[in-house]
Amino acid sequence: MNIIREACVENLQQALIAKKNGAERLELCDNLACGGTSNAYGVMKSVIHAVDIPVMCMVRPRDGDFVYTDAEFESMKDDVEICRLLGAAGVVSGVLLPNGDIDVERSKILVDLCESMSFTFHKAFDLCPNPLQALEDVIKTGANRLLTSGQAQTAAEGIALLNQLHSLSAGRLQIVAAGKITHSNLENLQTQTSITEFHGKKIVWLKYLLNY
Repeated sequence: MNIIREACVENLQQALIAKKNGAERLELCDNLACGGTSNAYGVMKSVIHAVDIPVMCMVRPRDGDFVYTDAEFESMKDDVEICRLLGAAGVVSGVLLPNGDIDVERSKILVDLCESMSFTFHKAFDLCPNPLQALEDVIKTGANRLLTSGQAQTAAEGIALLNQLHSLSAGRLQIVAAGKITHSNLENLQTQTSITEFHGKKIVWLKYLLNY
């Protein structure tokens, strides 16, 4: 079974090493320690132009919750446009309502702005109180992928919900498993699921770059 290993990277150096060591796709974001935020224009441009694998750019104006003011949402729309003009393969983003549900209306606006780019709804999903309803709401936005750990601390702990989401999605979007997935435990996770796309900071061997 062919799989896609999506390496989460913060800068050009990490991107080049991840690509060299076998990543099939990159998620580019800043501030990984707080879950990731949007990168600076120059970083996005350098990475997108330097690698020949798809680059998915995080669009998240700040850390914290995923409920945004009108001004923050306008900046997110601008960032999606910048990603498209730079030639990114896609965007990783999403918006929640104050009650924790998916903000379908605002998230769909971001999806529509992507035009030919793909859209991954990020792990804000894992904060939703009703994951099965949230899956249907993400599908309503038109997103291509859903990044999730199965609402657990790790993908291994969330494997039951991950498999349920994969089954219920029924080809309407791609489930991307995330949550402490590394080059060491990936093979074991593969045996427990039919999911074919996996995401992580250590999804490929990065020892010489990140001192693991």
